[in-house]
Amino acid sequence: MRVANRVLCAVLALALLAGGLVVAVEIVLAGLGQRPWLVPHDGWRNWATVTTWSARSARVLFAALVVVGLALLALELWRRKPPALPLASATGDVAAELDRRSMERWLADRVERVEGVSGAQAEAGAKVVHIRADSVGSDAGVVEQRVRDAVGRHLEELALARPLRVKVDVRSRRVS
Repeated sequence: MRVANRVLCAVLALALLAGGLVVAVEIVLAGLGQRPWLVPHDGWRNWATVTTWSARSARVLFAALVVVGLALLALELWRRKPPALPLASATGDVAAELDRRSMERWLADRVERVEGVSGAQAEAGAKVVHIRADSVGSDAGVVEQRVRDAVGRHLEELALARPLRVKVDVRSRRVS
């Protein structure tokens, strides 16, 4: 999502730059007494002077501007998973981070090695790591505790700056 947000911002910035350049050219042309080049500003001015605030076209324009503004605000405020998790530093001078996706793959691989687990997925956020494991046995409670213990040990090995809460979901799959 971060990449999409950056692309959207870059496109918006380029559109504003192009619009600013067109407006500058239009101002120079108007100052020289020339007709409008790209923007029919004289027609827009006439429309704005005769259109009331309660006119349907004005309300539609204002509503569209509000919707676009709220959409941009929502995109900016939307919480995303962190791309990296900070590691605890032995010295205060060095800052190190662990790539979140690499850690998720590493944890899923470690969980798949737990007795009774046939497959696993891990999702890490800023505060919680969520493990989904598939169990081939019928006692999901025992497998869940094994997974929770294993994930706790492995997270301690990583020495993250802030400990993550662990949520575990084990799905039992019966072998036919």
